[in-house]
Amino acid sequence: MKQFPYEKSQGILRVVVVEDEPPMLRFLSRLLEQTEGFQVAAQCTGAEEALSFLGTASVDLLISDIRMSGMSGLELAEEARRYAPDMHIIIVTGYRSFEYAKTAVPLNIDAFVTKPIDQREFQEILFRIRETCLRSRLARVRFLLEQAFGGNDQQFRQLLARQGCVPCEVLLVHYPGDHGELLACAKRARDSLLYLHYQNAVLFFWPEEDSEETVRYITVKLSRQALRPATGLCLHLASFPDQGPSVGQLREIYRNQVLKMVIPGCFVCYTASELEERMGEAASYRRDDSLWQDIGRDILSRKWEEVWGLLEQLFRLWEKDRMPVSFLRRRMHSLTELFARGERLAVDPFSVNDRIDEMISLLNSYEDICQGALGVLKACVCQEASSDDKELELFSRIKA
Repeated sequence: MKQFPYEKSQGILRVVVVEDEPPMLRFLSRLLEQTEGFQVAAQCTGAEEALSFLGTASVDLLISDIRMSGMSGLELAEEARRYAPDMHIIIVTGYRSFEYAKTAVPLNIDAFVTKPIDQREFQEILFRIRETCLRSRLARVRFLLEQAFGGNDQQFRQLLARQGCVPCEVLLVHYPGDHGELLACAKRARDSLLYLHYQNAVLFFWPEEDSEETVRYITVKLSRQALRPATGLCLHLASFPDQGPSVGQLREIYRNQVLKMVIPGCFVCYTASELEERMGEAASYRRDDSLWQDIGRDILSRKWEEVWGLLEQLFRLWEKDRMPVSFLRRRMHSLTELFARGERLAVDPFSVNDRIDEMISLLNSYEDICQGALGVLKACVCQEASSDDKELELFSRIKA
C-alpha cells in the first residue's frame, strides 16, 4: 500500500484506489490527479490493505476493481460501509452484467465502470460524485452553523474559519416571506453560499476576498426578483477580521438595526454606513409636525372624523418619505398617549400599542397598516361625548 500526505483543502475529495494490477492502479491514480477536486489518499493492491487504511483515515471515495485475489470489490464495498456509511463507491469491472446493478442497490454503489475505461465518461462520474459530496458537506456545515448560532460563539467562529470565512463578509437579509424563494434567488448568484436562518432573516457568509462580486450579484438578484411579500431589508456588513463575527454581534444588529429600519412594501439594500445614516434621518424627522399638532388638538376637541382624516394624511406622508417601521411604532405609541392623556381610551394603552405593533410587523403596506390602526383605535376610543362635554356644547350653542 502506498499512502500520500493529507493536504487539507476545501472542496477536495480524498480517494482510495484498490486494484491488484499495477498498470491499472497507476492509470486510475493518474486520471484522478488530472481531475480537479480529487486527491489520491492511498493506492492499495488488495481489499485487506484498503480496509486497514479506511479504519484510520477519512475518505470520501473508494474506487475498486471488482475481481481481485482474496476479497472481491463488492465484498470490500460491503465491509467499507461499516467504516464510512456515507462514502461514495465506484466499482471497476471487465464485464458488462446487469447482475451487478442488483448488487449496487443495497450497497449504495455510485457507478460501475467497464474496462477499457472511457476517460471522459469516468471524469463525468467523478464530477457528479464531487458535486453530490460537496453539497452534502455544505448542508452539514449549514446545520452545525445554525445550531452554533443558538449561543456557542467558539463553535460558530470555528465553523466559519474551517470554511475559509475568517475574515468574512456578511449579508443579513430580513424577509418575512418564503425563505425557499429567497435562497433560490441567492443561489442563482452563488450556489455554494454558506448561510443560516434566524427568525425572519437569512444570514449569508463568504470569504472577504470574494466580497465585491458576491454582494453585487446577490443584491441585484434580490432587488430584481419579484419577491412576495415585497417587504424586506438586505444589509451588507463590513469585514469581520481576526476571529470573525460573534453570535451576539449579529443578533444585536438584527434586533436593534435591521428590524427597526424595515420599510413597508419595499425591499431595500443598505451598507452598514447607509443604514446608520438612514436611522439618523428617521430620528430627526419633523415633516409631520403640523399634522401632528392638528391631530392632538382634534383629539382633545373630540372631532373624530377630523382625527381619522388627519391620521390617513399622516400615513400618506410617511409612505412618501419611506419612513421605517420603528418610526411608525414610535408615532403610533405617541398617538395612543395623546388619547390616554385626554382620557379618551376605553382600554389600557399598552394593549392598544401591542395590537398596533403586531399589525405593523405583519402587514406589508402603509395603507394596510393605516386601516388596521384606524380599526383598532376606533374600537378602543370613547367616541361618545361625556356629560361635561354635552353641557359645554349646549352652553356654546346658547351663547351663539
